[in-house]
Amino acid sequence: MYGIFGMSRAADIVSDYYAEVDAAHAESKATSLEFKVHVLEAHLTKAMIINETLWEIMKEKLNLTDDILEDQLGKVDLRESTSKECPKCHHMIAPHHPICIYCGQVIDNSIFT
Repeated sequence: MYGIFGMSRAADIVSDYYAEVDAAHAESKATSLEFKVHVLEAHLTKAMIINETLWEIMKEKLNLTDDILEDQLGKVDLRESTSKECPKCHHMIAPHHPICIYCGQVIDNSIFT
C-alpha cells in the first residue's frame, strides 16, 4: 500500500504524462497552422498575379489607366467602409468579413467579398 508520498508521486507522474501529451498536441497544432499559413500565402501570391494579369489585359483592351483603377478603388473602398450587422448574433462586423467573427454566421457569400 502506498503512503501519502507514494500517491503524490504517482499523481505527479500522471500529471507529467498528460502535460507531455498536451505539449505534443500543441506542437502538432502549431506545425499544422504554420503549413496552413504557408498555403494561404501561396494562394494570395497566385491571386495577386492573376489580378495583375487581368488588369494588364483590361488596360490594353479597353485603353484604361492606373489612375482610373485607383479612382474606382477609392469609390469601392468608401462604399464598403460601413459596418454591417450579423443577422444571427447582431454584433457589428467590418465589411470585409464574409463570416461573423463572433458566431461564425456567413454574412455574405458573394464572389467579391
